[in-house]
Amino acid sequence: SLMRFEEVPVDYYTGQPNISIPLGNVSINKDLSYPITLQYNTQSLRVEERSGWTGTGFSLPTGGVISRTIQGIPDELNTQYGGIGMFHLTEMMNYNGLSINEKAQFLWETNNGETKKDAMYDLFQYSFFGKSGRFIIEKSTSGLQAKIIGQETNDKIKVYHNTSFELTKFEITDTRGYIFVFDVYNQNTIQTVTVSSNQFPTDQSIGTVYSDLSGGQDVPNAWYLTSVKSPVTNLANPNGIVLCTFNYSNVIENYNIPTTYATNTIIGNPYFGNSDTENINKGMTLPKTVEVTQQITSTQKYITSMDIPNGPSVEYSFSNGHPEYLLGGAKLNSIIVREPNGDVNKQINLTYQTTTHHRLFLTQVKEIYGTDQLVYDLEYNNKNSLAAFDKSHMDRWGYYRESFDFFLSDPEDATTGVLTLSLIHI
Repeated sequence: SLMRFEEVPVDYYTGQPNISIPLGNVSINKDLSYPITLQYNTQSLRVEERSGWTGTGFSLPTGGVISRTIQGIPDELNTQYGGIGMFHLTEMMNYNGLSINEKAQFLWETNNGETKKDAMYDLFQYSFFGKSGRFIIEKSTSGLQAKIIGQETNDKIKVYHNTSFELTKFEITDTRGYIFVFDVYNQNTIQTVTVSSNQFPTDQSIGTVYSDLSGGQDVPNAWYLTSVKSPVTNLANPNGIVLCTFNYSNVIENYNIPTTYATNTIIGNPYFGNSDTENINKGMTLPKTVEVTQQITSTQKYITSMDIPNGPSVEYSFSNGHPEYLLGGAKLNSIIVREPNGDVNKQINLTYQTTTHHRLFLTQVKEIYGTDQLVYDLEYNNKNSLAAFDKSHMDRWGYYRESFDFFLSDPEDATTGVLTLSLIHI
């Protein structure tokens, strides 16, 4: 038989349709289950967005993750050229106790000087087993403490770190007492080149070049779920009985961040002082132009299995290499659900197509259980026209545009490459 999805649920808060392909559900105990579901992002495609291991627009939650949005300088960083993060700033622990001059000096150092200081806490987001939330990490005299923000919850977050305040592990305990452990993380090295030109050049130099924003340190931005523990304890498991574990493999990813440009123009004819102060004041003006290029080299964690002691397991098979990366990346090829005795309960195969612009699209999902199978064929709107990773075909909001007019775009262009049809046949 051949049919098409007729009804798609809509999120009444965001207005976005909830498009997903349910592929299975593994029971862990009476309270917890492990869903296997492909999810599709319906918010169109920005030109510079790279896809993951399930292709453009699709994602596959695999347990849980704590991700970080770095705001300013990574909180744990403490290098001369990379900057000083929040965990190393004594000023932030006693900011209200600083004098006016000390506050002014600190605020100046957050934007100026050879070694800049951080001014914002990094934002952390967690997502696992249907739960989600946000928090920041504050430093106190007793160490690092997680502070949940933006919602009412009784979840408890414990932060682990080394003597340099590098974050090594998280434990989140939910209201039922289950403990979710996150203690493997990715590693990122950011190489940054900044070229700036002065407002009042004194020589032929176009500016100063800075490199290696991270100061040579690997800066994690994601920690992955490795185990779930029951609140029930015994002599052999004083910290809780392990209900399931998650295993990962390292995958290198290397890619460029789009170059950004900024221009600062002096308006009018300002007075810069007499001959004694003129050059000093001119030297304090913002650069005339700034061009920033970044290259990311990261070691990502890709799940290989979810195992329940004396129970079923889920295995993930992927191949190295992804067309949207300079080097590395991966494509998910299959998922196998096994019975407690090791027999195959179900196998899920994924098929892809790479366009001439090196975009990866998931085109088929096939569920095989015994002698039966269920096949999803996926079609997209003009996917071969979705541009490569450059700004020549991108409007001011980051979406694809066919014309070269930066400000005027055809709304239809923004739907280039989006999912249009899912056909199911047996």
